[in-house]
Amino acid sequence: ECKKEEPDNSITFFDSIQNPFDGWSGSTIKCSICHHVRPIRSTPFLGLSLPVATIQSTFLQDFLAAEYGGFQQAEQVSDVQCMSCAILKKINELEEENLLVTSAISSVQRRKRGRHAQQQCNAGGVGDEKDDTNDDTIVGLLKESQQIDKELAALKAIDPDTDENDDDDNTGESNDLCDYYNIHDNCRSLNGMSPLRCNAYKASFLIRPPKVLCIHLQRRHYDMACDQMVKVMKYVDFPEVLDVSSYCAFRTNSFGQKNMNVSINDVNEN
Repeated sequence: ECKKEEPDNSITFFDSIQNPFDGWSGSTIKCSICHHVRPIRSTPFLGLSLPVATIQSTFLQDFLAAEYGGFQQAEQVSDVQCMSCAILKKINELEEENLLVTSAISSVQRRKRGRHAQQQCNAGGVGDEKDDTNDDTIVGLLKESQQIDKELAALKAIDPDTDENDDDDNTGESNDLCDYYNIHDNCRSLNGMSPLRCNAYKASFLIRPPKVLCIHLQRRHYDMACDQMVKVMKYVDFPEVLDVSSYCAFRTNSFGQKNMNVSINDVNEN
């Protein structure tokens, strides 16, 4: 009988070796209206490409800060969908509506107490009659207030950072939010609600610097005056030891070290 060979799932020596050039960068978006910051999207890299022509400085630290300086060097983008703005707008509308309903309940109760006191003062025992009209009005307003409270609770439970709403290519149509967020009761406010479009700030960081950081200075750029690619012959000053912690999303590494120093071992110019 032929024995079936079992697949070898053991990790080889080469699989266990980590590429020293492997690093992770990330980017996030901050809404300019509600200031909501989306989760960081990470991307692997083997080297960093830094444009030289667009930066007036000659220091390597300034080139890094321009690309990975976080929100201090954030790029402004327009027409970005923000579900957090839509949720906050709807919450404000419901809170104003709830305030009006609460004021209406208080007004009806005051009128009922005043009418009851007036009836008590009248002769003939008219004050013993029951005013069913005001009772029905208060019951209806109380149900409306409870409905609004449930809708507010449902809206506040929504996480705006989801794959569906975080997609920049999304058309913004959200006709099935109740099923998507698993909210099936008292969710009339979600019907037809879609993300709002607004301006935002896009920031980039280093998530995990590699053991060996490879930096490429992009000297060639398109010159509109000459209508051709030109090379920027600019002197670049770089330190022998570079602290990249100021360009990282997390100021300390996994070992709790605040300084992430990188030594400059080699420079290639072409």
